[in-house]
Amino acid sequence: MQNSYTGVTGINLVTGLLERKHRVTILHSGRHKPDKKDASWYYDGGVKIILSNAFKEKELIKLFGVDSNCDYYDNVFSMYGNLFVIAKIFAQNKKCGRFYSVGGSPIYHVYGDAPDESDCFDGLVLAPVQE
Repeated sequence: MQNSYTGVTGINLVTGLLERKHRVTILHSGRHKPDKKDASWYYDGGVKIILSNAFKEKELIKLFGVDSNCDYYDNVFSMYGNLFVIAKIFAQNKKCGRFYSVGGSPIYHVYGDAPDESDCFDGLVLAPVQE
């Protein structure tokens, strides 16, 4: 599954997965549809499309939460700013083999002080959440 608005990165990611014979499901709002010439799979039924709002936690929980009947996904590529919520939902439902974040937002719960300047990013140390 990939959740993205199927923008430039999403189109290439989905196309690459389909070329490698993966079944693909996309979650997005439907507000930004890709051009037919770049993503014929969007219009010809080549992918399953779930229309929802990835910024509404209750909608995501209904679709993918512990009590939902969602499919198992080998890989989830999250390409939204609501990354922490999306990651938490998929971690809790145990219906996701691997979770990938694509974008500029790291999936970290806390920031800390660097013991050494060479260990820091813009003055901060990123502290990973538990897997």
